[in-house]
Amino acid sequence: MSIKRKVISVLLALAMLVTSMTALTGSLTATADAITTRGDVNGDGAIDMKDVLLLRKSIANLAELSDKTLADVNADGNVDMKDVLLLRKYIAKLDVTLAPLPAASEPTSQEASATEPSSASTEPSTEPSTEPSIEPSVSCDELIPDQITMTYYDKDCTQYGITWHTYKASSKPTVQYVKGRTTNTADFAAAMTVSAVSNHYDAKSMPYDYATNTFQYASSISLVDYYHQAVIQDLDYATEYSYRVGDADADQWSAIATFKTRAETVDDFTFVNVTDTQSKNNISEAYTYMRTALEGAFSQVSDPAFILHGGDFVETSSLLNQWRNMLNGNEDLLMKTPLMMVCGNHDSTYKAADYVQMRHFNYGVDTTNMNSIIGIYYSFDYGNAHFVVLNSNSTSKRTDGTDDDASIDKAQYEWLKADLEANTQEWTFVALHHPLYAPAGKNNDEKPFLQAQLLKLFNDNHVDMVIQAHEHLYMRTYPMDQDGNPVKNAATVTEGGVTYVKNPNAPIFYMTGKTGKSGDSPYGEYDSSPFIKIATGMETSFGMFHIEGNKLTVTANYTLNGQIKSYETFGIIHDK
Repeated sequence: MSIKRKVISVLLALAMLVTSMTALTGSLTATADAITTRGDVNGDGAIDMKDVLLLRKSIANLAELSDKTLADVNADGNVDMKDVLLLRKYIAKLDVTLAPLPAASEPTSQEASATEPSSASTEPSTEPSTEPSIEPSVSCDELIPDQITMTYYDKDCTQYGITWHTYKASSKPTVQYVKGRTTNTADFAAAMTVSAVSNHYDAKSMPYDYATNTFQYASSISLVDYYHQAVIQDLDYATEYSYRVGDADADQWSAIATFKTRAETVDDFTFVNVTDTQSKNNISEAYTYMRTALEGAFSQVSDPAFILHGGDFVETSSLLNQWRNMLNGNEDLLMKTPLMMVCGNHDSTYKAADYVQMRHFNYGVDTTNMNSIIGIYYSFDYGNAHFVVLNSNSTSKRTDGTDDDASIDKAQYEWLKADLEANTQEWTFVALHHPLYAPAGKNNDEKPFLQAQLLKLFNDNHVDMVIQAHEHLYMRTYPMDQDGNPVKNAATVTEGGVTYVKNPNAPIFYMTGKTGKSGDSPYGEYDSSPFIKIATGMETSFGMFHIEGNKLTVTANYTLNGQIKSYETFGIIHDK
């Protein structure tokens, strides 16, 4: 190539580079110009719940903001829970407006603080901070609803238990609800109301070190957590209701959520199973794994009957900020869908926690004969299915520490036996945290006790499936008879590419796999004969259980790079 041609080639390349840089600059300018109001906390050009979640994390010192001006929603110079409340009202399309951004010639609050000299002394302070670093800045007159959850309160799933928390005592904690779907606060002028019962306890929060991904246990913060519980009842079947929670005296309310009551007769429904949502090594992002799983589930079925959580909600359940992270990060989903919780070891006295199940979820359970400090057990019916939730924390071994017997306690066993014998539903599910069958090495010394105690009872009472947790893997067994033998010759039928076991007459043991981000359970020595499927290494796992009359279809999923993947789909058919 001649020198002249080389020069021309170089000039053309430079021209193309300049054109590309100009286009890129124009694109960036257009993106920046598109943001004309505060509230777009993450700077993605949209104002939505992602901005609320990032704002709450930043207030709790769990995330850094690239531009605090966007997060100062009310333009008062501070980024605090007042901004969260205003932003949530704006997203809910309530009668609020967001302050405009400062004009380009005006310095932002960040720029001003960087350029204007401070009148305060430059000497380092020797006084301890009066504001805890992990807790949001909340003025004494604010009662912002926090950690809002909904459950089925009664056995027939016609009443709804509501729980929320506040940073100070509430003089008139109230649930307001109206018939129909709405996000307009004006519709609550003549709302039906339910007064809540309030309690409080001494709680702890703990600063988080991003550099080491660890909590600073030596710097724990003591505080009082106030929680409020109410029951919405006497509702019409198959009807939408909208509700909000808050303090009626202070006129301080949550966002509005809408749910739909079940039909009077139900034999076609779906429920979602997640479990072990705790994250051991990335606690500041813990809520995101559960949210990813639930969003995946809701993309398949927009209105599941309920969420069945297999336990281990957070890593250290004695720390209030971990509950705030998990529940606030999933608030919009948990306000509209009842959550039925199994108590796991992380939700019990593990790491100095107690009563966490009853403080965060409102179930109409008589705890007279229970050691409810370590969890509860209960049952409920939805449609043509019966669900039994056991507390595998309550065993002789865990109760007094002296007995090697790891079977569930006597009172719970007698209750379980009576409950199963009285059941008349088409389908029967038992859920517990610690497994009877699993291939990993955790809890191996206890499995034989649970098998010996429960296998015959489950077989005698036609339990279809036992939904387990605790070991961070996916697994499914053959139907297991009362002697612990896998029934490998059960009749099957294939429909739509799915293999269904026909009338197995023995329970299948199932484990969804971990939903959170914790380590995989290491395999120990185990008998492989009971297991049909085992899989490890996946996160954000969730199971979809669809009951259609006499047919149960289970799809076990996980998400990878934003895509829903499936371990497998299988099912059971009751051939009458």
